[in-house]
Amino acid sequence: AAVRQAIEAAMKGVPLDEYAKEHKELARAIEKWGYVKPI
Repeated sequence: AAVRQAIEAAMKGVPLDEYAKEHKELARAIEKWGYVKPI
């Protein structure tokens, strides 16, 4: 579910950290594996 949510966020142009605020699976994945903003 987290991967799907990450893809949805990218397709909508929403930063992952923002999208994760309302998507618990994505939030957990970011918490576990971290998140690096692309330049």
